[in-house]
Amino acid sequence: MSSIGYTLRCMQTSSNSTLTGSFEWSVISARFCCAACIALAGLFACEQDPDPASTQRDAGTPPPGGGGGGTSSTPNGGGGGSTTTPGGSGGSAAGTSAGGAPWSSGDAAWAPLSWAPEGCDGIEYARDPSKAAPTLKWIPCENGNAGCTRLVTDWERSVPQRARFTPNIFHPESSGLEPFLWSARVQTTEDLEVVYRDNEPILVIRSSDLDCKPAYTQPTSKGVCIVFPQLEGIHVALIDWNDPSKEPPLLKSSAMFSRGCFAEDRLASPGGSPRLYSLSMSTGVETPVLWDGGLFGTAQRYEPFSLIIFGSRATGKDEAWYHTEAGGLQRLPVDGNVWSLTFDGHDIVWMEVEGDPYALPDQMPGVLWASPAPGFGDWHPRRVTEVAPTYFGLGAQRSGQGVFALVEHKTGTFDRRAHAYRLSDGKHWELPNLPDLVDPEDADKITVPAEILRVTDTEIWWTGMSESVKQATTVVRQRLDTL
Repeated sequence: MSSIGYTLRCMQTSSNSTLTGSFEWSVISARFCCAACIALAGLFACEQDPDPASTQRDAGTPPPGGGGGGTSSTPNGGGGGSTTTPGGSGGSAAGTSAGGAPWSSGDAAWAPLSWAPEGCDGIEYARDPSKAAPTLKWIPCENGNAGCTRLVTDWERSVPQRARFTPNIFHPESSGLEPFLWSARVQTTEDLEVVYRDNEPILVIRSSDLDCKPAYTQPTSKGVCIVFPQLEGIHVALIDWNDPSKEPPLLKSSAMFSRGCFAEDRLASPGGSPRLYSLSMSTGVETPVLWDGGLFGTAQRYEPFSLIIFGSRATGKDEAWYHTEAGGLQRLPVDGNVWSLTFDGHDIVWMEVEGDPYALPDQMPGVLWASPAPGFGDWHPRRVTEVAPTYFGLGAQRSGQGVFALVEHKTGTFDRRAHAYRLSDGKHWELPNLPDLVDPEDADKITVPAEILRVTDTEIWWTGMSESVKQATTVVRQRLDTL
């Protein structure tokens, strides 16, 4: 295995500007580099024209889908007002809430975050989130498939070349929960970091400080984690969304990259080897977790623990590990090479592949396995089924409520497919793609899954990427019982 040092650069070509972040690592495998690139690319998505619905709105016509004004779409139930549940039947079109005038901002009663890190000025939160960020609306998918709805982004934005809505894929712990807590970077007439409960904004943050914009927000059961990148490192805060003005736990880290609070993976400063840090927001202490040899691959935070894929030089395998603040780091008894490692709320779910982990191609078919997670039952691995080839990276696989989903990318083509597998019996669904939403007149172009965003026992959410602009332009929801 060769050592690789590299510099990541995200290019915003449409605005002729370059956002550059340099992470030079002395030892990291090429496959892990690809995973990092895929994950970071989602944070800086650009697009040429986001949505036919917004184009129609700009021309003075309401977005497609009909429906009555004032209706909101609430996935998996929820309360308040009149709702239409995507994928439902009867009445108006399933998931349609795009009738009437597009959302526009109002008096959000912006207030400063007085506790913001030193050197971070101009950071504010909205006392009235509904006036600062749009309630999300869903319309039937253009492919005509039953039980399929997609996000329509019909609000005004100030920079046409930038995406209106870029979901944060780093929040797997809320995938199967109801209500669904998720976050996104939203562009209206200004850049916003927004946390949603189902479709309603519950926390909105903006910043006029170009040197200290929040990198992203991450909802958890304990509050909303927000990361502020600065030249000397990062600050991580855990916000009470009921009272964002309340001074939260605030931790300064020397790490140059973070995916949130609690036990999380950190990459050491430039020039150092990748390493994992256990970050405790309750104590304000971060502790490095080191191995004798090998490569730290990926780590994902779930509410009970973090799951880590670790490329071991000693065993020559990609190993499965988990970490808790109380128990530290422990290896899971998995014998094969681990390609994917997720948690569905009860089971740890993983893919095993054959071959040398340092010589494997970018994507691999594999065998899906599951076992009750520590604390949820005795460890008892069970073989579920063989699964489609998928690439190594965050967002390429996700699980929730007894279902595992992945993105298959057909090598040498733009064609990508989302697949779902039921863990109890291995039942398989292939989710249909959509026509290209940016260039709908070209019947040969399509909208394909970029990442899996949410998995429940009834529905899969995926970010839809347009073939015309090669960027995510919508979120698609597909009910499994209609396939």
